[in-house]
Amino acid sequence: MKKLVILIACIFILSISCRIGNSVSDEEIQETVVAGIEQTQEVEEKEVSNTQVSIAATEEAVSLDDGWICFVDGSDIWVMRTDGSQLKNITNTEDIKEIDPRWSWDGTRIVYTDLQDRLYIINRNGTGRELILDNVAAKQPSWSPDGSDIVYAQWKMRDDKLFVSLKILDLENGTDDRIFENGGYAVISPVMSPDGRFIAFFSNGINVLSMDNMEESIILESDPDYMPGMLSWSNDGKKIAFSAMHGVEYGAEAWAEYADIYTIDADGGNLQNLTNNAPPSSEKLEPGQNVFGMAFNPSWTNSGRIVYYSNQADVGPIFRPHIMNGDGSTPQLLVDQEVEYMDYIAETQ
Repeated sequence: MKKLVILIACIFILSISCRIGNSVSDEEIQETVVAGIEQTQEVEEKEVSNTQVSIAATEEAVSLDDGWICFVDGSDIWVMRTDGSQLKNITNTEDIKEIDPRWSWDGTRIVYTDLQDRLYIINRNGTGRELILDNVAAKQPSWSPDGSDIVYAQWKMRDDKLFVSLKILDLENGTDDRIFENGGYAVISPVMSPDGRFIAFFSNGINVLSMDNMEESIILESDPDYMPGMLSWSNDGKKIAFSAMHGVEYGAEAWAEYADIYTIDADGGNLQNLTNNAPPSSEKLEPGQNVFGMAFNPSWTNSGRIVYYSNQADVGPIFRPHIMNGDGSTPQLLVDQEVEYMDYIAETQ
């Protein structure tokens, strides 16, 4: 989790500086991103125990929306059912640090990247692992609803300048097309709508790109106090859930480290904070003692509930899967399993 916060912080600083009009040179942009990547790679990988992982599911929560969870533990991608059963390491690649796994819409395959920004797909049972793109600076990939395409962000240096793009890879014919480029802003967490007609992503706010005419709209403007992370469409395409880190404009030594899950209508209305993890205004913030409630990576269930990972059960650095109603009520622990870079998919879509 520490490495994720380091990289997000660098992205925050880059995006906010450009957005609020500060003068940022190409060299400063490059140095900021490269520093974040280097610090991310320097974070020591967590050792994975060979002993059996203890799973204790909250039966009431699990029975409402069965499905699958993929996540990172140590350097590998793991999967399990929402009741904690069928836990399996599906990659077993100690020499490669894998991140950002994302389920296909039918729950049979996973796309992910590694710290070298290569792009892979693998079957849920661990078979069919395939490196599909190498040396492409791929980040935060996701699937088209029919499973034929991968949409991903690309951060690539070209002529000593950083170019950030949104790309679509056709898995059948291998075409890898750039469909959007936004100079000076990051592109984060692109994800297609359930009907495949739109792509939502974060850049200078929450952006929605029409696949019909390639027109872009911004449904939520950037805020210097927070920056959205992973996005997820509701199954009916009417809402988008996202996570957001707060307080980054004040610097890593001063911010209150907390993160919330939000929802917003697909047209930009009805923004709601579902977790409200902000500490009391009277809370004294000190480096190393300023970590509060944090919630990340929301995904929607078939009944409109939201699965996410959080440290709410015991405020601190350990994150576990949780579930709550679509309005933020009745949050509860889903599985007593430590996770990172988590994604959930319902049993059937």
